[in-house]
Amino acid sequence: MRKIKTSDTICNSGEVLDDCHEESQQTLKVNINNYFLSRLCILKLPNDTNNLNSTSKRTKRIVLAICTIASICSPFQTSIILPAISEIKDYYNTTSGKVNDSVGVYLLALGIFPLYHSSLSEKFGKRPVYIFAFLGFSIMCLLGCVASPTIDSFIGIRFLCGGFGSCVQTLGIGSVADLYEPDERGFAIGIFYLGSLTAPLAAPIIGAILCDFLGWKSTQWFMLGLSFVVLVTVILFLPETSIKAIYRFQNRETKHVTNRFNIFRFLINYFINPWKILIFLSYPPFLISCLSASVASAMVYYSNIILATKLLMDPYKFKEVYVGLCYLPISVGFVIAAIIGGRYVDNRIKKYKENNNGILSPQARLSYNIVVAVILLPIGMLLEGWSFEYNVIWPVPLIGSFFLGAGSMLFIGAVSSYLTDEFDGSSKGVALNNLCRQSSNAVACFTTVKATKNMGIGYFCVLISSISVISGSLVLIFKKKKEPFNKEKVFDLYNKI
Repeated sequence: MRKIKTSDTICNSGEVLDDCHEESQQTLKVNINNYFLSRLCILKLPNDTNNLNSTSKRTKRIVLAICTIASICSPFQTSIILPAISEIKDYYNTTSGKVNDSVGVYLLALGIFPLYHSSLSEKFGKRPVYIFAFLGFSIMCLLGCVASPTIDSFIGIRFLCGGFGSCVQTLGIGSVADLYEPDERGFAIGIFYLGSLTAPLAAPIIGAILCDFLGWKSTQWFMLGLSFVVLVTVILFLPETSIKAIYRFQNRETKHVTNRFNIFRFLINYFINPWKILIFLSYPPFLISCLSASVASAMVYYSNIILATKLLMDPYKFKEVYVGLCYLPISVGFVIAAIIGGRYVDNRIKKYKENNNGILSPQARLSYNIVVAVILLPIGMLLEGWSFEYNVIWPVPLIGSFFLGAGSMLFIGAVSSYLTDEFDGSSKGVALNNLCRQSSNAVACFTTVKATKNMGIGYFCVLISSISVISGSLVLIFKKKKEPFNKEKVFDLYNKI
């Protein structure tokens, strides 16, 4: 991918914008500690806005911790209702498929709305988007408690809830990339993902307990409280890091604007232009990376739905709270892979830079971690699928889910850090990856019940495992044959958007 010029490095936020050349010829002087309620923010960044990497380790860790905590909300909202599917079905007098649709549209929103969050953050900075998004997320959780009389209204509220809650999944990695050097990002991004990965571990257990004692709507009251706590935490402790976005916004404010408001220009800028990011999928390495990560992510949701469905039926007949506990192995696999995989990737980057005179290649992040993931994913899926097909004792499929969690995290973490480096820290790569992953997750929610019923769980898992092996092998092939892509100078995607 395109290497950033030396003059571009002053754009510390990493967001390569169309008019970067003009701005790169001068030092960007902005007051990041006096922007959009920043006076309420207790945590301050250094005044040297052209080198945020010099931020103290303590401040970096606090920002990373806040982003990690904030990243819990949206996946928590996804998983907390899984043990309550049967209760929600009875409450609305509907079908399990309809309830699964509420999960699917939520995941679809997690894929679509990050395009807008990314676009808005490049115009106004990350902090305003964080605050408004979590405010909207809190309102949607409240409406889910008091204003969802039908299953259709509940599905609609869930869609908007997912849209607001998806901001940190995209912008969080950008905030981390703004402060951390490339050879530190792998571990930092791995820690960031622990927030979204602890949700599948804790949310089903908390959801099952709340449903048993207080009913399924208590899960939404719980999410309302959690989102409000995160909103206050973001306001008080998460400073703005998008230096270039603030510069552009403040510079635009000081210019004399003579043009009248144009509704068509407004619609194009804020509703249509964000979709131009799809042009990046015409670049084969991005397409292969996003699709392979999407397959790995979808396998997790196929596994979760199969797990919840089978353990409630004969011969297992687990209670909801026990079903929630059965999500622990896959979450443990997530956490272990996030920590070990992040450290491994950072060490790979450091060695690569030492052996190549300090030159960084984002593709160096795709190495033996991908090989291990390609092996673990089909093993985990096949072990779980055929165990349920023949009603094997319940610890066996849970071992398969552990392998599945570890393999998927190795894949998703490596691809996310790779795209972050390719886009020079911008949230565009993460937004593109999220769109592909969450769309595939939604497809998984829409199709699991029918597919497993028509094909049988075992043979369906064979099909999904085969697709994962093919997609993972394509990543290894393009990594091996990377030279043609690296030399393709005329294919400058940045100029296309």
